[in-house]
Amino acid sequence: LLLGTLITALEPPAGRDFDGLAEHLAQASFYARHHEVVPLWHDHHSQFPSNMQMLYSLGLLYGSVTATKLLHWFHGLIALFAVFLIGRRFLGSRTCTAGMLVLATCPMFVWLASVAYVDLAMLAYVLLAVLAFLHWRESGRTQDLLLAALLAGCSMTVKMQGLAVFGVVMVASLLVEPAGGSGGVSLRTRLARTAFATMVGLCLAAPWYVRSAVNTGNPFYPFAYSIFGGKHWSADREDAVRER
Repeated sequence: LLLGTLITALEPPAGRDFDGLAEHLAQASFYARHHEVVPLWHDHHSQFPSNMQMLYSLGLLYGSVTATKLLHWFHGLIALFAVFLIGRRFLGSRTCTAGMLVLATCPMFVWLASVAYVDLAMLAYVLLAVLAFLHWRESGRTQDLLLAALLAGCSMTVKMQGLAVFGVVMVASLLVEPAGGSGGVSLRTRLARTAFATMVGLCLAAPWYVRSAVNTGNPFYPFAYSIFGGKHWSADREDAVRER
């Protein structure tokens, strides 16, 4: 399966790579050709967090669209190894093998590994954040929690859905007392610990949301239009996106 997806990742983008051609690669191509990052008002997706598109721009600067697809495929490989490590470390050797097989044989995973989307990067960072969080739960070391916050923050730089993941990880860090801790930690200490980790993760992701706020007036553009509004957007367009 990995070999098959690698072969398809080496192919030029085709019909199945619709969002790659219409959105992710199109945005990266504009930045690479014009050597600047500017709002693309013809495509509201360009206001989304765009770390992967920036990495794609580097590949396109050197004229290699294959490099962009391989980068997405490589994040799928990272996701598989994250599942393996979670299973081996916390659930047992049989579980890690079964977990990798479940993910590797998922039709959506196989398809995504062959296109220049961003979803496998999101998956990789989420799984790595879970791995770091579980490790912190056992060790109680602050640096492990900060790593989990950073990795969850990475997911927010790829897709806005990472906001929910980041929120879950931070709330869990407030509610869960690590086994390696001293026990009986006060609520004030937990709040301080979680607040610090939250700031670390937000500092990583904030530039994309600040950029969107500066460009459009809405940090989550075009979502939450009823709260923040947004340049070149309207309530009926928000309804259409929600229904879709």
